[in-house]
Amino acid sequence: MTEMDVKRIKAGNFARNNGQILQAVNILRIKFNKLAGIERVLKSSGMAPDEFLESVNFLAEEGYIHLRYISTKETATLADAEYTALEAKLTGKGIRLRAGGIDDDMVEVSSSDKSLLRAGNFVQNNGGVLRPLNILSHKYNRLGNLQSLLAGEGVAEDEFLDSVNFLASEGYIHLRLISTREPALLADHEYTELEGKLTSRGKRLLKGGIEDNMIEV
Repeated sequence: MTEMDVKRIKAGNFARNNGQILQAVNILRIKFNKLAGIERVLKSSGMAPDEFLESVNFLAEEGYIHLRYISTKETATLADAEYTALEAKLTGKGIRLRAGGIDDDMVEVSSSDKSLLRAGNFVQNNGGVLRPLNILSHKYNRLGNLQSLLAGEGVAEDEFLDSVNFLASEGYIHLRLISTREPALLADHEYTELEGKLTSRGKRLLKGGIEDNMIEV
């Protein structure tokens, strides 16, 4: 076996490991997932601890996953903390990668993963969430009311939450708590506690100033 062959195998393993971690992080979808739990699952599948950490570091550096401390919910880096103290969640870019909106030859994403999101009308639902928010574009709209509206159009609750999570992660909508008006993450609250509003980027998208292949306007 040549040195080049060895490099190809290592690169292939790295890309596969990266894809497996993305998939595992996404099991809880809109929620954060503890790295220790993910590591245990992937270790039983044959992924070595050093390979796991190498991939987590790469995915975080590339902006595909967001890391934070479990205890404080503050953003963290793998360089400054034990992985057992951290949890992870897909970013908008990570969701986009898994859905086939972008490609990365260093991250192996199965065609079934891509087609699953596409088959679930993810692209259409993203636009379906944005458009009603534009009716009161300068006001906040309660997510509970928005979900009820879209449920009447056939959008399931989990599909609605996937879209809200993606749109907020990509900066198209701003979420805050109804009670305190403080910025909030969908990962940390029941959606019925939150209200949303278009950002200027979201308005720009709806007005045709920018395009996004993951949102049907």
